[in-house]
Amino acid sequence: MLDSVCSAPLSHHDLFTLGRSCHLQRTTTSQTNRALLNAFLVLNLVGIAFVAQPYSYQPKTLVNEVTGGYMRFIGLWQHWDMFSPGPRCIRIRMDAVVTLRDGSERTWTFPQMDSMGVFERFRKERYRKWAFDGVRSDREQAIWHPTALFVARQFDDARNPPIRVRLSRYWRFIPPPTDLAIDPDKMPEHRFTFYDTKLETPRNADLVSFNFKSALSFGAAHEKL
Repeated sequence: MLDSVCSAPLSHHDLFTLGRSCHLQRTTTSQTNRALLNAFLVLNLVGIAFVAQPYSYQPKTLVNEVTGGYMRFIGLWQHWDMFSPGPRCIRIRMDAVVTLRDGSERTWTFPQMDSMGVFERFRKERYRKWAFDGVRSDREQAIWHPTALFVARQFDDARNPPIRVRLSRYWRFIPPPTDLAIDPDKMPEHRFTFYDTKLETPRNADLVSFNFKSALSFGAAHEKL
């Protein structure tokens, strides 16, 4: 039947009607796609415009409540405490020391931007913020244990499993720009072990899991020191 329809001659009116129908269908699809694209652009522009403002007021609070989760998910959120009123005046690094069952120790270093290339920095910047603005903060103790388990996983070995993890933070004060005679690299470095946990059953289910929901909660932490 399909062959007979396809082989049947079409009048000029039928061709015009068929062409118009196809055109209207393409136009409708194009308009729908354009509307969705415009909605996507408006959502991003509005979200960026409000989240990037350095002051708080009621409309901004309402918009951020709606778009905040999405902005954090795509990595476009911004907090102005990085720039003012008191920019961070310390250099930070972090590491984790993992003790294995035979008594040996392994050191795992949290992401450090100055040891990465340009493209690697672009890819891992949020990873660094998870560590320095999240794990390091005393207000984010809820993610310390999941982080220790995550680090332990990097050295998991059935014959010599990890039994202890210690998380440490290091900081070095940066002299003000007016003190040009002071070399920042020669400033004394301070160290503090802020979390120490023993893994009594290092190969249990906890060791091979990671609480990503807790890890992502660091977004509210913006501690200066």
